[in-house]
Formats: sequence, C-alpha cells, structure tokens
Amino acid sequence: MAWTPRSQRLGKTDYDWPFEGVPLHLKPHLAAWLTETLAGTADPERACDVLALRLHIVLDKEYGGVHQIVGAAVKNDDLFLDCVEGALRLDARSHFTGKRDDKLDDLLALAGSAYKVSDDRLHLVDVASKQVEKTKTKALSVQDEASEELSEAWVKAYGRSPDASDAWDHAIKAVEAVLRPAVEPNNGKATLGSMIAVLNKKPSDWRCVFPG
Repeated sequence: MAWTPRSQRLGKTDYDWPFEGVPLHLKPHLAAWLTETLAGTADPERACDVLALRLHIVLDKEYGGVHQIVGAAVKNDDLFLDCVEGALRLDARSHFTGKRDDKLDDLLALAGSAYKVSDDRLHLVDVASKQVEKTKTKALSVQDEASEELSEAWVKAYGRSPDASDAWDHAIKAVEAVLRPAVEPNNGKATLGSMIAVLNKKPSDWRCVFPG
C-alpha cells in the first residue's frame, strides 16, 4: 500500500521521482520476482535456455539456470530489465498469490521506478503523467481495432525500445479505423489520405463536434 512519507509531505525528500534502470533499493526485490517467475514456469530449464539464447547469456549446464540468469541480470541494469520483459512472456504456473505481472507492477510503483507493465502485459513502458494515463485509459476503454492500434502505438512511443516512426504509423491506423465507417464505409482499404480527399471534395457535407 502506497503512502506519502512524512519527510516527503514536509518537502524534505521525494521518494516518488522516477528512477531509471534498476535502483539499489529495487534490485533485491526484482531479483526475487525474476527468480520466482522463472522457477514457476512449466519448464524452468527451457525458460532459462530461451532467455540465455535470446540475450546472449552464457550458461553452465551443470548448474541451475535460474540462479545463473538472475546472477547475470543483477550485474547489468539493461540486461536485468530485458530478462524481466522476457519473463513476462513466459507461461508461469499459478502458484503465486496473485498475477505475476500485477506483482511486478506493484514493485515498480512502490520503488518509484520509471517503468510499469504495459497494458498487453508483455512489455515495460515508461510511466507517463496521470493526465496522459487517464486519456489513454479512456481511449482504450472500448475493445476495437482503433484501441488495438493505439495500444501498439503506446508501446512504441513509451516502451524501453521506442520507435517514433512505428508509433506514428499505428496512431494513423487508429485514426483510419475510427473515420473509415463514417467517411468511406464501402471502402475497407480506405487510408487517411483517401479519406482526407473525400472530406476536401465537399467540406459542406461534414461537421466536426468537440465535446465540451
């Protein structure tokens, strides 16, 4: 449970500023989460092999893979976060008292990390402002093609490996998904360009209303 400590209320400290990488106060807890998650997969050895091969971690097959993965991770923040993202994708058994991604989210939030688990629960993304998060939540509240494209755009914009061009591309596809039924309902392949042409052809036929 999060609270605002007394010294922070008095303006003497700030425990909430976003920490990049893996700060020392988070490292042992994140290591424990990674250990539990890897050990809890249906096939821990296979899970460790997948991470080791993908992230170029050299394993000694005579020793336990889980502890070797975690041991390598704690020495390098980027590798640590890559391992965490990889673990999110693994099929863990449900011997935890809650979802492993929710537990990870709680750890990151309490530690003041600059990252959080993405909506698709497969990535780590940057923590955005409360207003931006609120807008995103509202935009993704309806499960449709547009929200799927926006979700992908969010990961590309705020993920640990941002790709501005791809984020823009998915954002455009989201706009196309929203406009297509109204502007070109009979053209399943309508693009933003073709719809702009339709709007410009006879502007008097269209009206845009902004709520509020």
